[in-house]
Amino acid sequence: MTTVTQSLERAVQHHRAGELEQSERLCQEILRVDPGHADALNLLGVSLHQRRQSDAAVHFLSRAVAANNRAA
Repeated sequence: MTTVTQSLERAVQHHRAGELEQSERLCQEILRVDPGHADALNLLGVSLHQRRQSDAAVHFLSRAVAANNRAA
């Protein structure tokens, strides 16, 4: 069974490789399990921003800040 931590690590790897859609898919899976997972929210927001989906990016980045305002 894959843990949330393992899924996030894979999402980061996909992101670094420029595979943004795969990274986003994994982040969405994490958020289904843990809707307030700040790192997944942040990575999803960054990926969406890179794909020029600004409104969605702002939504997820705002949620990431609300989930962990110390890491803003």
